[in-house]
Amino acid sequence: MYRILCLITLASLAAACGEADSGSVESRLFGLDPAAALDISTIDRGVGIHSGEAMAIASYQPTVFPKLMTALPHAVITVNAYDAAAQELGEYITFPPPQGVDSRGPVVFKSTSVASGRFAARVDDAFEEIAAFGSQAGASDFTSSTIVIDFWRLRRDWHVRWDGKLEDPANTVGRGQYGFFRSDFSGELLDQIETAAETHKPRYFIVGVEMERFLATSEGAGLAPHEFANFFAFYQEAVARIKSVSPSTKVGFGIDWDRYYNRVSLSYAPDDADRDEAVNLALQTTLVPLWKASDVIALSLYQPAGAPSEHYQYLRLLPELYDINLPIMYHSVGSAVTSTVNYLDQKNFMDEFGERNAGLNVEFMAWRRVLNFEGTDTNNQVIAGRCLALTQESRGLEMPLSNCYDGLFTSVFSEKDVFSVFKDLP
Repeated sequence: MYRILCLITLASLAAACGEADSGSVESRLFGLDPAAALDISTIDRGVGIHSGEAMAIASYQPTVFPKLMTALPHAVITVNAYDAAAQELGEYITFPPPQGVDSRGPVVFKSTSVASGRFAARVDDAFEEIAAFGSQAGASDFTSSTIVIDFWRLRRDWHVRWDGKLEDPANTVGRGQYGFFRSDFSGELLDQIETAAETHKPRYFIVGVEMERFLATSEGAGLAPHEFANFFAFYQEAVARIKSVSPSTKVGFGIDWDRYYNRVSLSYAPDDADRDEAVNLALQTTLVPLWKASDVIALSLYQPAGAPSEHYQYLRLLPELYDINLPIMYHSVGSAVTSTVNYLDQKNFMDEFGERNAGLNVEFMAWRRVLNFEGTDTNNQVIAGRCLALTQESRGLEMPLSNCYDGLFTSVFSEKDVFSVFKDLP
């Protein structure tokens, strides 16, 4: 039997418990005592660095490198199962290469060498870009790395086709006729995951991000609930493959806890069940078996400043309720904004991060990316360049506009407010 938890709202707690100690989460949620806010200076920190960012820094503003690597010394390399953007934009995605920088154009990925856009090849490209352009800028290397494989298309409506055969519209829009249930899809991606792990031996390897999308999306029903079971089998094999070639690598799978708690759990609630029962049933059915096969609880966090966050306290109960004693690592943290005038919101969000994670066993966090996309920080507030190419419908990629603004630095290489959170840490 599982324990039925008592959820006390913030309003009722304020009346019942009075004022909490400074630095503690004020509410007594899920029957838990208040806990001190997480001090991010005590955990390991990193940053997502994506195709074209190291090239652009070295080419235009090399002084960014030492500041970045001092504040956030761990590199998180997130690569899609196939880099569809490379077929449209070529080798460097975030920024186009300036004159004098050798670069493979879109035709290489679209026809000459389609395999160049596959996951393992693009992981190699990412490490090579960081090493080559970091050295050019006179910077030391990142101290450690994480590899993340993202199975979704940029528009997040289905898996990107893993082999780069994107000429059929059915392979770029809507639910494709492929997934973890197909042996070619699973087999080829498992081979590439193993290759990437053996070659680079990362500290963490995150197999999939936002995997709760199978079960529920922010808009409603899940993309394919049965695929989550297929992913379970795939994930177990991926863990075994990674461990066989890089035993010290910690393996996890990515979940957006906000979406899971607020959307997925509701679909598991019987008509007469309360919220805690629903969350418990959902977890026992879906995440707990996967966490039992993992080394870390891997989360992404992408919320506006001031968003409700008390449900993160539920994660404090995992050891007691499910015998899950894994550390939490945030492979991607950010706050969605769609205008240059809202950059302060990203800092405000990061200021809230410690309270959101009060009492949790967090060992690592990484900000989403280094740079805004080229074409974002224009004088007239009209997007252009790479940001426009990736977000407009005509290219068929339709990346969310907020992704263009996720950097710690603007697209003209100036520090954003949020970077001060990291550079000022002891």
